[in-house]
Amino acid sequence: MKFTSLATAIAAVSIPATTVLGDRHAHAPAEALAAMVARRDAGIAQHQQYHDMLAAKRHAHHHSKRGSCPARLRKQKVLQQQEGNGDDAGNSAPAAPAATPKKEKVQEEAAPQQEENSGSNDGNSSTEASTPAPAASAPVQEQPKQEEQPKKEEQPKQEEQPKSNSGNSALGGYGLFGFSDKTCGSSGATEQVTKTTGPNGSMDFLNCGLYGNGWTPPTLSLDNILAMPLDEALEDPNTPYGPCKPFVGQFDKYGAEFGLPPILLAAIAMQESSCRPYITGGGGELGLMQITKEKCTAGIDCKDPDYNIRTGAQYLKGRLDSNNGNVLLALGQYNGWYNGLTVAKATAIKSVCCGCQQDLAYFMKLLNGWLLNKDGSQLGDWDKGC
Repeated sequence: MKFTSLATAIAAVSIPATTVLGDRHAHAPAEALAAMVARRDAGIAQHQQYHDMLAAKRHAHHHSKRGSCPARLRKQKVLQQQEGNGDDAGNSAPAAPAATPKKEKVQEEAAPQQEENSGSNDGNSSTEASTPAPAASAPVQEQPKQEEQPKKEEQPKQEEQPKSNSGNSALGGYGLFGFSDKTCGSSGATEQVTKTTGPNGSMDFLNCGLYGNGWTPPTLSLDNILAMPLDEALEDPNTPYGPCKPFVGQFDKYGAEFGLPPILLAAIAMQESSCRPYITGGGGELGLMQITKEKCTAGIDCKDPDYNIRTGAQYLKGRLDSNNGNVLLALGQYNGWYNGLTVAKATAIKSVCCGCQQDLAYFMKLLNGWLLNKDGSQLGDWDKGC
């Protein structure tokens, strides 16, 4: 009986499954066994076809080198026919051609591979079923809500301060526009300089308390005060600083040494002595800066411009430092003013020395006059009446 494949043979005769496919397929259904055997046969046939093709190529390559030999080929053909006839006579069923050792080895290797493939294909469903399901993701824990922070209490608004554009040194402010003091009220600053007002405040504001319970100056620093640089003032043909031109070098020198604007030293010199170096005041004050005798060193000419300007600058710097930079207190003390000064006290000496009275327009003349390159002697509504 001839069969087209091993699968057909298994289906026709009762061959135990373990004989063909091994013990692990003994309990498989007949149809499944036939399918597995068919896949095995297909694999073996494919390998056989591949090796036949390689053998044909080797044969052709061998004869191409040796050349053709008709006699030898005829002899081989006769021998093959005789062998074929003898086989047919001695066997009732055709035997499969003997496989070469190489082909047998390939077939042996292919068989377990086919079994493994078929086994793995049949077991796909069971493998998938046995695959554990992915673990469920852990529930996301809710973050505890943060407690609301208590709102910060609003800080009380600080007293409005005048703007400042302090540059290389002090006296670089914009003036006292919009400035007010709890005790003295509004600064009364105006763009135009009048007899009693100007960019650096009104005369009443600068003299706060003088006509009442006593002088209580508002707190102002040098960089709050508007002023013109001394070199620019001297370029003006109408500058009132003409008498101070010979001493500009000393104003610059000691201004830099003590951290004071040169025009502030020149303004004091104009206010105190009109920049006359050898003048003596009504109370014995000496020189350009009208320094008192106790500030002079014995054996030195206290009116010498260099010494006089240096001594005046050093004293003013000391007053600023001791008053935490309050420019009104420092300038007032330079001129004999003090906290609590009243008009009665400032003019009490008039009957003895009219010129020795305190000039109640002192701050108006200095801050809104000389510092702004204007003639301060023309400002203020108060006169000593001498």
